[in-house]
Amino acid sequence: MHDVKPCTSASKRCCSIDPNQDERSNVSSEPELVQRAEGWHAVAGEMTIENDTVKQRKFLASMIEDDYYPKHLVEKGQRLLVALAERIEKEAPKGKAVYELTHATTEAFNELQEEFFEAESEIETMAREAIAEDIGFILGAYGYDFDIEEAIAARDW
Repeated sequence: MHDVKPCTSASKRCCSIDPNQDERSNVSSEPELVQRAEGWHAVAGEMTIENDTVKQRKFLASMIEDDYYPKHLVEKGQRLLVALAERIEKEAPKGKAVYELTHATTEAFNELQEEFFEAESEIETMAREAIAEDIGFILGAYGYDFDIEEAIAARDW
């Protein structure tokens, strides 16, 4: 499993995924994410998702069920969304300050798009809708009044 790391950089990236990490030597103190039938869950480590509504969500469900999208890349996207929820819980931004977190997640999806291209896939209409829907779901689950277009304004997909 690849690490999902909370942001510690000045660039305010939501998280970083190290695709080069050897899954057999996962000794990170960061939360491990495991997929269960009902969706991705953070386990171990010090940060877990507390919101029951978010815990039950199967992120990017329409993408994971479509063979056009490489499963390992969709799983990276799912981890980005879990990391967004974790940061919202940890930082509890007020009002529009949450957009800093959603923009960082969107920028991470922008970078992930390159990997989709390399795998002869892309973040196209259905994928864009799935990502936006899940970001909106997360914001709604935490009680934010939001504009989805503003939340994902950093997108280039």
